Amino acid sequence: MDASTRDRMRHILVDFDPAAQIGFVALARLQRELAELLGRPVDLVPSSGLKPVIRDQILASAEEIYAA
Repeated sequence: MDASTRDRMRHILVDFDPAAQIGFVALARLQRELAELLGRPVDLVPSSGLKPVIRDQILASAEEIYAA
């Protein structure tokens, strides 16, 4: 990935209902659909997948854009 792609990429942190069965294929499909809607690359990351070293920093800077 080159620098211009990284600059355009949107990092989206998601939380799913604990009872939801979201697999890798569904997550990849959602990432692809969001990229098409936004017109730019998307990095879709479940909050449960954040590494402990960066978790607090990421959560502190996160902005909630939708909650159901």
